[in-house]
Amino acid sequence: MAADPHLLPSPHVNIQASSTPKPVSFPVSKPISPPSASRPRQIPILVQLLILQRILLTNDGRDKILKIVQYSLKTVLWYRAAAAAKNPKADKVISQFSLTRKIIRLNNWANSIAEMDELLRDNLGITKGMTREERARRALVFFGAAVGLVNGLADDVICYGKLGLVGKRWVDLATPLADQCWYITIFIDVYENVQTTAKMNLKLAESTDAQQRRAIKAKIDLQNVSLVKLMADFVFCSVDVFKFGDRGISDGWQAVSGLLSALLGTYKLWVKNRK
Repeated sequence: MAADPHLLPSPHVNIQASSTPKPVSFPVSKPISPPSASRPRQIPILVQLLILQRILLTNDGRDKILKIVQYSLKTVLWYRAAAAAKNPKADKVISQFSLTRKIIRLNNWANSIAEMDELLRDNLGITKGMTREERARRALVFFGAAVGLVNGLADDVICYGKLGLVGKRWVDLATPLADQCWYITIFIDVYENVQTTAKMNLKLAESTDAQQRRAIKAKIDLQNVSLVKLMADFVFCSVDVFKFGDRGISDGWQAVSGLLSALLGTYKLWVKNRK
């Protein structure tokens, strides 16, 4: 039987080369990733919760969060006071927030003692090459710490009075003293803030490095936030020092300034803890 000519190999075909099978490549399936829109929602929220947890671990952080709640309620009550009578229950709740914050800040004067001790060990940070103005600034820092010590002790007496541990006479003596000491520290902090910001602006003008300029600008922005907070504290404290409340001034001054101070103070803590 004759072979079919169509089944015979062509003389031009290399049988040895064609007998080696070529590797077959299959398309590799890529892992399916979730939509990119969902990632920015999850990761930042988790980070923010961790920052909030870190803030709440400190007495200062708990105080600031409670202060936001306290003065938010006070602002709402002041806003509604024109249309409705005062709510005694709400006032009592706000008073309890105030007492809780005072308890959290008990013995806060110990920080002033530590600061004064550090300054004394370092000779107030004064060196021979310092100008008279720089020496005065260092002495002012020590004076501010001393005033902060008296302020903290007076605040503790007020707290003990609200808890019923000391008599009303001591509370009446400590209340104006605490207000006046806080007022003094506000002026000292404003002066330090302005001086520090001026030095940072000089560094910013002299710097040519882009990364360094960004870092300096961030610090200046935080200084400006601190200055606005101090202005809010100034308004709040002025009402107590000069007894404007007894002269018929609106409660809204302290409600709004207290809320603004709380929000800015919490923001500063937030920036500090997110690094």
